[in-house]
Order: sequence, then C-alpha cells, then structure tokens
Amino acid sequence: MYRCPFKNPDQQSHRVGHIYRSASVEILRSIPRTIENSFPFHLSYRTACSQELLDYLVVHIGRGQNFLELTEDIMSMHFRKFLQSRSPDCDSVDLNEFYTSPLYSVPSNDQLMYIFLAYYDSVSSIFENEILKTQFSILTCDHTFKVSKHIGVTRGEDSAFVNQFENLFIGLNENGEVVAWRLTKSTSFREVQDTLTELKNRLSASGKLLNMVVVDDCCSVRASHKSVFPEAVVKLDLYHACQRVVKTLSKGLPKTQQLSKEFGLIFRANGANGD
Repeated sequence: MYRCPFKNPDQQSHRVGHIYRSASVEILRSIPRTIENSFPFHLSYRTACSQELLDYLVVHIGRGQNFLELTEDIMSMHFRKFLQSRSPDCDSVDLNEFYTSPLYSVPSNDQLMYIFLAYYDSVSSIFENEILKTQFSILTCDHTFKVSKHIGVTRGEDSAFVNQFENLFIGLNENGEVVAWRLTKSTSFREVQDTLTELKNRLSASGKLLNMVVVDDCCSVRASHKSVFPEAVVKLDLYHACQRVVKTLSKGLPKTQQLSKEFGLIFRANGANGD
C-alpha cells in the first residue's frame, strides 16, 4: 500500500492520509517506465501475477510446452513445497489440506494462457516493428508449419476442439529471419496475396527489388508470385528439389539408402565439412 504521510483534515485523527494499492493501474501509469519494469508483478485485465511466473511462462512456452503441462508442473512444485513444510515427525499427509489451501492454489491452464496473451499484447508492437525493419532480397515461402493445429475453439455442445486455421504461412529472408507471417485456412495463393503485396510495398518504399522467390512447388505457383514480384525469379527450395530426386531411387538397396541420406550435401557451401 502507498500511504500519504499528510493527514487529510476531513479524516479522523488516528487515520493516515490517502491510501492507494501499489498494484493500481493509475499508480503504474504515473511512474517512470524504469521503475515500473522493476516491479515484481505483472498486471493484466482483472488479474496480476508475479514477474517470476511470467518469465517462467515465456521461457517454457518458447521451448514448446503447452499450458496444461505448465499447470501440472506448477502444481508439482507447489506439492513439493507443501511436503517440505510438513513436520519431520508427521507420518501421514492430508491431501485435502493441500488442495484447499490458498497458499498452494494453482492457476488453470486457461488462466496461464490469458496471462501469456496479455503479455504478448503488451509487447506485440515490438515484434511487429522488428519484422518491419528486417531487410530481404530473397523470399522463402512455406506453409508447412504445424502450429495452426493448436489454434481453435472448444465447441460447447460436445466439447470437441475445432481448428480455426489449417496452415501458418511464413516468409523468410536469405538469413532465415521472419519478414511476414499469416494464419490461413488453406494453401491458396489468394489468402497470402495481400501479405505478399505488403512486402512488395515495403521493398518499393526502400527503393529495392526482390531478387528471388523460393517455394515448394515452383511450376504451379510461379505465375502467381510473378504477378506480385515480376522482377524476381521463382525457384524450387532445396529440400523439395532433393526430395524429387531421392524418391526416384530404388528402395531397400544399401547404396541407394546411403545416396538418399547424403544427396543434400552436394548443395552445401564450400568449406562446410560437417557430417
């Protein structure tokens, strides 16, 4: 609590001055950002969590864990603390004491998701600005990212999980950095045409042209990409190029198995001597 040292004349003599909760949004908005960033908690709509929990979420979600797994992990850690707080002479454990104690309460997987989304909403402009600043002269287009299968809603009548999207389109530059992304319902060019046009406008604003577009099916989509980037050549990516050669080899022979495994090495850079 923040307490004003000056007493209000209208208040009783034994009361201090105005009192404000330290977690009040009004307080946080009025203090310098450097002080706000040092606060040990993070505020979102109607809830707050410790900065330690938020850091835990960001790190482990980035490593591929889902929210339900994190809820279970937090509960396991709380249970260990609960056991460590027991008297050494105690022969039995009352689980009801653990589950009913607010000291060991655990956020649900949905609550963790809301905390994470609130955090993302607060920093999304940083990510977007970083993408907008990323330079590119070659564009690699790919729909094969599977994260879209985790995005959907739970249907009320039968609790079935319904996907909202089928694919995640990502555009990478020559250094493997993301320059554009979009969730799509299909691999149709129409769904990403606006995104590619925005990339075209970004290049035009900087007075540059795109040199090459790399795709997984150049013969089918060359004309479509040329309609947006007429100056660029459209090439097949190396993975699918190797795949087209390898699938023509006989199966089951030791030499063809070795050739299939090593064929992609012919494209490696000079001096790259790894396996």
